[in-house]
Amino acid sequence: MKKYIVLKVIKAFIMIIFGAIFSFILFRILPGDPAKALTGDPRLPLETKRVVYKMFGLDRPLHEQLFIFIYNLLTGNLGISFQYKLPVSQILMEKLMNTLIFLIPATILSMLLGIFMGLIAGLFNGKLIDKIITSIATLFWSTPSFWGGMVAILIFAIYMRLFPPGGMLSFYGTSPNLSNIGDLLWHLFLPMLTYGIIYSGQYTLILRNSLVEVLTEDFIKMAKAKGHTDFEVVMKYALRNASLGLVSMIGINVGYILLGSITIESVFNWPGIGRLLYDAVFYNDYPLLQGIFILFIIVMVVSMLVVDILYSYLDPRVRIK
Repeated sequence: MKKYIVLKVIKAFIMIIFGAIFSFILFRILPGDPAKALTGDPRLPLETKRVVYKMFGLDRPLHEQLFIFIYNLLTGNLGISFQYKLPVSQILMEKLMNTLIFLIPATILSMLLGIFMGLIAGLFNGKLIDKIITSIATLFWSTPSFWGGMVAILIFAIYMRLFPPGGMLSFYGTSPNLSNIGDLLWHLFLPMLTYGIIYSGQYTLILRNSLVEVLTEDFIKMAKAKGHTDFEVVMKYALRNASLGLVSMIGINVGYILLGSITIESVFNWPGIGRLLYDAVFYNDYPLLQGIFILFIIVMVVSMLVVDILYSYLDPRVRIK
């Protein structure tokens, strides 16, 4: 087991390095002049361009830039944002915390809803309640998140006036703390509910289908023959085997979770990574875009690493001998 985990960690580290190198190459071949993007002046004099290039090391040969980039990456230096004039790592940490405030409870809500509805649908396979839950889950899964967000704002914020239409706090520029936790939760409820409901659909369908398949296996029949109750059979034997597909989907979604938050954060004007990416593209902020890209790579690789380790625990057959 230890050897398996060590090998997976080494592979994950190599993938992150190669992903970072790919991002370095990608943002070097993008069209546009970094000096113009930094200053915002399309008529920038040639001498000023040279100063800017030298300031950011863009006048060096490409291989030297790559080595400097890898060294800075390993030391946590992702460069300076053109738009904010601040270190990219500092901006990412601030916005990542805002995103996690939104995404952690929203993801937990989607998982709880999905597991609950998937269990009921799987246990009552073919019954009316199974058909209702499956139809609702399919509707949730096929709903675009931006459209769901706009509908939620229209109903709960504009018509019913129960929640604010967007933002993280009522007063712009303030940070979340214990004194404004109520205001934060008030703003959080609507985007969290929208995300949780929409993404619960896939968990419901995956767990339901896996559970239906597992309940027909011979070891389930053997467990029933030994006198176990239906509840014990499901919770002790069936659910663990049926959860393999669910664990894989959760791991993939955790990797895509930052990408999925772009639309939700844009609709609800939530100041997180998704909104930051939108602004970075709009303002041609290449260092910030590159930092967000690397963050996505790290989250994707680490999430799949965790899934592999969980898989080895749930199903020992996947371990390396």
